[in-house]
Amino acid sequence: ITVRTFQLQDCTALSRYLNQLSDATKQRFAPHDFDEQSIEQLYQNPSSYIGFLALDNNETIIAYAVVKIGHLSYEASRFVAYGLQPDPLTDAV
Repeated sequence: ITVRTFQLQDCTALSRYLNQLSDATKQRFAPHDFDEQSIEQLYQNPSSYIGFLALDNNETIIAYAVVKIGHLSYEASRFVAYGLQPDPLTDAV
C-alpha cells in the first residue's frame, strides 16, 4: 500500500472511488461533492485542503482522507477551553 498526497490528475479516479462507496458511507463521509468538477475546484491552487490517497499495488485508490489547513472559526473557543492556542496557519482539522 502506498499513501501519497492527492494530485489534480487524480480527479477521475477519486470520483470513481467515491461514487462506488455504499450509500451508508456516503451519508457519513461527504466532505465535498463526488463529481470531478467539485473535486478539482476544492483542490485548485491555492487550496486550504490537502487530500491523501491510499493506493494498492495496482495503483487503485483504496482509501481517501481530506485535511483542512487551519481551523474552523467556531472551533477556536473549543481549543481555548482545552488550554490550546490554535494557529490558523499551521494547525489542521
